[in-house]
Amino acid sequence: MMIGGVLIKPDLITFVTNNGAGWMTMIYGIFPAILINCSSSVLPVLWQVEKFFKRVIPDMLSTVFMPFLTMFVMVPLSVCALAPIGTLLGYGIGVILFVFGGVSGIVTILTCAIISVIWDSLVMTSIHVILVSLALTQMISVRYDSCVLVSAGIA
Repeated sequence: MMIGGVLIKPDLITFVTNNGAGWMTMIYGIFPAILINCSSSVLPVLWQVEKFFKRVIPDMLSTVFMPFLTMFVMVPLSVCALAPIGTLLGYGIGVILFVFGGVSGIVTILTCAIISVIWDSLVMTSIHVILVSLALTQMISVRYDSCVLVSAGIA
């Protein structure tokens, strides 16, 4: 919950909005971070870090040190690495799926089926935001979307 709280903290979102996405800052004064709006991202990495600390920290000290050390590692990891990687990966996947959805025939039908099946995963990784943005852009320019919004409705 804390990682989610860090990623959707209103001050961070306002800072990103005012300065523009892609602005650089430093975490702990050491790690460079490209600021982006991560308010719709969920990347399940924390459990691996927590699992490591459960194994390393003795049970007697785990109540205090395991959450602290997990967050100490995960906050910079999330802000510096996972969020920018997720955004770039999401944009790439979104563009590829959108291009395949724009081709007519069986390719569009298969793309719609794929998007419908993986829609929950797209939402968890915030790729759906990119797909919906592209679909709305297409609706403005050519007045219809035959793939993304249909797939989202099916899902």
